[in-house]
Amino acid sequence: MQYSWQEKWVAITPKPFAILSMIGSVSIIKHIITSPKHLVRTSTFHRILLGLSILDLTTSFVVFLGTWPIPKDTPNVYLASGSDQTCTAQGFWIQLGVGVPLYNASLSVYYFLVIFKGWKEHQVKKVEPFMHILPILFALTTSIIVAATGNYASSNVWCWISMNNNGMRFGFFYIPIWAAVLLVTFLMASIYCKFLMQERKTKKYTDSEERIRHRQSELSGLEEGNSNKLRLQSSKLQSIRTSQTIGNDRRVSTLGANTRLQSTVGQTVGTRNSTISAVRSSHSSKIAAQALWYVGSFYLTFLFPSWTRIVQMLGNQPPFAVVACFTIFFPMQESPRLYCFVLCYHVFNMKTW
Repeated sequence: MQYSWQEKWVAITPKPFAILSMIGSVSIIKHIITSPKHLVRTSTFHRILLGLSILDLTTSFVVFLGTWPIPKDTPNVYLASGSDQTCTAQGFWIQLGVGVPLYNASLSVYYFLVIFKGWKEHQVKKVEPFMHILPILFALTTSIIVAATGNYASSNVWCWISMNNNGMRFGFFYIPIWAAVLLVTFLMASIYCKFLMQERKTKKYTDSEERIRHRQSELSGLEEGNSNKLRLQSSKLQSIRTSQTIGNDRRVSTLGANTRLQSTVGQTVGTRNSTISAVRSSHSSKIAAQALWYVGSFYLTFLFPSWTRIVQMLGNQPPFAVVACFTIFFPMQESPRLYCFVLCYHVFNMKTW
């Protein structure tokens, strides 16, 4: 049987990108489990991240298998060499992967509670079970329902919910995923806006201090001018009132020293305030960039699969360019997100939020 290059692309392309995702997941799991800080016991953040990474690792593995589990001799599917049983098993684990974006939503809720609401670790622990139960329960329940109704079949790229059951595809997978994406977008935007408001309040306070310092400098200049006049008068009267002139000179010298000291202190305060303002602005830019990475990885991962499935649901064939992007970005879903997790965790540790 002859296969087109597009059919070969669909069968082969997901494999290397799925490997990248597995490497990312394994790296996170290894870091959390082997950390000398006992992160599994002490950190809610790392427990959520561990559950997410384990679930993603299994999903990435079955995505790596690609078309292999699809029943042999399935038309227009390159490398298909499985059976109905292997197809059902792969479809089950693919559907179980819906828990990955739901776990990401749980992680965003954690950020929101800690950063936006100011919750402490002991407060977050009270709601932590729901952050694990909801993603796992939904993913496991929907996977079992699809298997029980015999709706796993070839979807050309791998085995998943049958193309004849668009209700399950969207109700069990795409609608929950995009709900999670919108939730993450809202929560990250809320966190950024809160920090931006705090930054503006700090800038307002800093500007007020700067105006006060500037006013003090003007007053110091007036005092120094008066001191110069006093020295001129004392010079003219020096021959008559020598002792009094000496006393005046001492007071003038002291006043000048105090004026220079106030000016120096004012300049130091102004420099410090300018530095604080610059640092705050830098933190704001970093948070905006990290939130963009975090949310952008979701959109990039699920945009092309959604596009493909919606076009198929309407009875048409999606452009191959869209399918090609689907086979690249969906399998590597953990790779860009690994970078996002590292960024967000370091920002959280630096207490910039």
